[in-house]
Amino acid sequence: IGTEMPEQRSLSLWWGRLGLAIAFFSFIDLTAELLRLEDWKDFQKFGIFVAIVNTCIFLPLWLLWLACTLRNVMPTTNDDDVSRDPIWSPGVPETSSAMPSLPMPPPQSFPDQNSAVP
Repeated sequence: IGTEMPEQRSLSLWWGRLGLAIAFFSFIDLTAELLRLEDWKDFQKFGIFVAIVNTCIFLPLWLLWLACTLRNVMPTTNDDDVSRDPIWSPGVPETSSAMPSLPMPPPQSFPDQNSAVP
């Protein structure tokens, strides 16, 4: 995000910075959880506070922000172009003269193994 030019950015820098803050608070939360073994009362309060702020405020805010800006990230197609777009095609390959199709072999029939009695 930060390496793109401002006019080419589809996601804002603040969205990326919020993601980095969430990662930092997650690391702080992990550290507080480990330090609870050393001093239970102090790090218990700190760990619970960081976990609540991170998971109940920052992470939902980051996800909502992503949901609101995701439509700007989707690829666009040229609607004036009459040729088929390979990205948004239905998935069935078109036959063209450049790539001839191979003939299909006839279906083989196999004898039913259940009907044969030894």
